Amino acid sequence: MKMLVLINPISGTGKQKGVAELIKKTLDADRFEIEIRETEYAGHAILLAKEASQNGFDIVVAVGGDGTVNEVAQGLLFSQSSLAIIPCGSGNGFARHLGISCNPKKAIHQLNESVSASVDTLQINDFISINVSGIGYDSYISHIFAKMDSRGLSSYVKAIWSTYFSYKDRKYTLHIDGEKQNFDAFMVSFANSSQFGNNAFIDPNASLQDGIFTVNVIKKPHLYEVPYLLFALFAKKLPSTRIYQSFRCKECLIIQPENMLHVDGEPVVSDKELSIQLKNNSLKVMIPKNKVGVI
Repeated sequence: MKMLVLINPISGTGKQKGVAELIKKTLDADRFEIEIRETEYAGHAILLAKEASQNGFDIVVAVGGDGTVNEVAQGLLFSQSSLAIIPCGSGNGFARHLGISCNPKKAIHQLNESVSASVDTLQINDFISINVSGIGYDSYISHIFAKMDSRGLSSYVKAIWSTYFSYKDRKYTLHIDGEKQNFDAFMVSFANSSQFGNNAFIDPNASLQDGIFTVNVIKKPHLYEVPYLLFALFAKKLPSTRIYQSFRCKECLIIQPENMLHVDGEPVVSDKELSIQLKNNSLKVMIPKNKVGVI
C-alpha cells in the first residue's frame, strides 16, 4: 500500500521530532511503501493530502496535533484514500476516540495492523470538523490558547483560570433539525466524536458511524458546581441537568452573538449564523483492528 507521511514540524508537544526515523524502523515495510514529507505552512497538509489522493496513495498519515489531523482529513474528504494518525498534539481528541495510542511508537505498531473504516464528518459553513467544534467560552479559550507560548493541559488550565470569572452566558438561537429553541449558554459544542481531548468527554456515547451528531448546550456553572462538572467530563458521566443539555440531530442552524468558532480546537473567525450538517461516510480512516465496529 502506498503511504504518504505528513509531519508538522512545529505541531503540538514536540513528540513529532524523531518520528520519521521511528517510522522507518517500526513500520511494516512488507505492507507499506512510504514517502515522508514535512508541512511548511498552515493549510499545506490539505494540499498535500489532496494531491496524494489524486496520485494513488492509499493512506496519508497525519503526524501532529488535532489541527494537522483536521487538515489531512480535509484533503481526503470523499476520496478513496484513508487518513491515519500518529498523535503528537496536546489533546489528540479524535485519535483517542479511535483508540490510537498517544505514544508514537505504539501508534506505529497499531498502524501496522490497522484497517480502513468509513466515518462521518461535520460541515460548519465552509469548515470541516471531524472531532468536536464549538462556540462560546471554549471557542474564546481556543483563541487565547493559540497565542500562548506553551501548549499542553497546564496552559489550557491557565487560560481558563484567567478568563472564567469575567465570561458570561450569551444568547443563542438554535434550529435543531428544524425545531427552534433559544438558550442562554456559556458554550455550545458540536460533537462528532466523544471528547475534546485529554480524555475530557463531552459525549461519551458518540459514534462516528451512526449518521448523527450531538449539540451540547452548557450553561455557566456556579463555582461550587465546577468540580462536579470537571469530574463528570473525565468520568464519562455528564447527566442532563440545569448546566448541561444534549440534542442528537442531523443538522443544526445556530445564530450566535459573536463571530468566533473553534474547529477541532483550532480558532477561526466565523459568521454569526452557522449551518452544521452531518456528512455521512465522508472520510476513510485507519483504525486499530480491535476497534472495528465500535467507533
